[in-house]
Amino acid sequence: MKTSSPKFTSSCITPVCSRENYAVRSRQIPAKIVDRFLLNKAGRANIACGIAKKVKWSGLQVVISPYYRLKTIVIEKDSLLAMGTLVLAIAASFANSLPGAFHFDDFSLLLENPRVLRFDYSAFLDHYGGRPLTLWTFFLNHQWSGPQALGFHAVNLTLHVGVTFLVFLLARKTLKRTGWAWFAALVFAIHPLQNQAVNYIWSRSVLLMALFGLLAIYTVRKAPLLSLFSFQLAVWSRTEALLFAPLLFFMMDRNRFWLTALSLLNAGAFLLSVLWYSPQEIAWNHTDPLAYWSTQPVLFWKYFSLFFLPLELNIDHDFFKPSSSIVMVSLLGCVAFFLIIWKSARQQPAMRSGIFWYGWFFAAAWLVPNSDFLNETRAYLPLAGLAVVLAALMQRYLQHSWWIGIAATLFLLAAVPLNRERNRLWNDDVALWEDAANKSPAKPRVHYNLGVAYAREGRLAPAREEFQQALRLNPGDDLSYAAVGYCAEKLGDLRGALHFYGKALELKPANRYAQRRVRNLNRLETVAKGQGSL
Repeated sequence: MKTSSPKFTSSCITPVCSRENYAVRSRQIPAKIVDRFLLNKAGRANIACGIAKKVKWSGLQVVISPYYRLKTIVIEKDSLLAMGTLVLAIAASFANSLPGAFHFDDFSLLLENPRVLRFDYSAFLDHYGGRPLTLWTFFLNHQWSGPQALGFHAVNLTLHVGVTFLVFLLARKTLKRTGWAWFAALVFAIHPLQNQAVNYIWSRSVLLMALFGLLAIYTVRKAPLLSLFSFQLAVWSRTEALLFAPLLFFMMDRNRFWLTALSLLNAGAFLLSVLWYSPQEIAWNHTDPLAYWSTQPVLFWKYFSLFFLPLELNIDHDFFKPSSSIVMVSLLGCVAFFLIIWKSARQQPAMRSGIFWYGWFFAAAWLVPNSDFLNETRAYLPLAGLAVVLAALMQRYLQHSWWIGIAATLFLLAAVPLNRERNRLWNDDVALWEDAANKSPAKPRVHYNLGVAYAREGRLAPAREEFQQALRLNPGDDLSYAAVGYCAEKLGDLRGALHFYGKALELKPANRYAQRRVRNLNRLETVAKGQGSL
């Protein structure tokens, strides 16, 4: 006896279709059958395959089956095409950045870090503010490619591509048009202001935070558990990812309790880390927090100007303390700017979302004092908001779709050469710091790092000159005295080396390098006297 096929009820979940496929109606699966088969993997696979067969292919489908609901995320054909062109644009902008090079903190915090060379789980709470996932990726990178910059830089570039895809998908939800969302993602992907975040290997924490934070927002409604997990990975990449928590809280339909608990736990761990390790120039350990906060309104306009005219890019910007009148004018300008944008964008939710995003993700840099007044890497996530605002403005006033191609072409012609020129500098540590010394000649740290770059290449004479210039600009720097002592020692001037190491210890008795070198030199001098060679 034949059994009749089950009737399909309206209580089941219909997979999401693209707008090209609205005419194709998929047959639905009874809720009882879903409940019966969701308990085993084979059943879930059969249901997923059954749905896929009944829906005309319209792009990439990602099937997610948390608990008792079957959900499908569809990435449409035109979106896949847009992503492909974004990859080509990124390749055109960053192809000459390979193999890359190590710079600045890459040496001390990465190549000489025992938690990278041999991973230590205590990194979950350390003086880096808690970046265990970032350190773990560095550890895996080192295991895979060794101390070669190519492998580290390739991972950074791949992460940037992933973040660009998520910016595109989220911008499409905001702008409602695939073409303008693609343009916003293009601006985000190859804007020259993003060059430092991609090329500077230690900036991987920002890329990882952006990737998992945006993934958490993208999946917050369709896969809340995946969203929570992505949020935690973002926090383990960089603590500033806690800024995603309020956004996720208002977007979530459920699991708000777990999001709040995770946020409070991570915030407490960060505060405990800062209390325990007391890192210099961070939070309440900053030497002059009032001066730091007073400069932020001025820096708002500096970042804004770099977005529209990215010509003075620099790994280490020199920023002088502004006068009180300039600070007040800048602050009033910031307030007026946000009010005007907010009011004029009453009928433009995309513009409001973009400007809110820009201000919100600068909040950590504005509120928590740190050693750098101005750092281009901080603009990585906020720039996505400005890109959306720019696309929304153009969408409003340029109605025809062919304007997208014209705008994209003009932007590519301007951005790609600037990126390639910056890549050339980032491929050479000496060239990068020489460029910084030309742009920030009055900053001691720039001359010190240029001297370090020369010393690594064995160019001791120019290295000593740069260290001495750093001392002229900052006579109280023990590191510069120790560096001059190093050059003197390598050049055979042992008495001069002892003199400079001694100066370094006078300024900071805890300078371990100077202590070690003084002990070694004294031992050599004692041995030489014993042999009668002095």
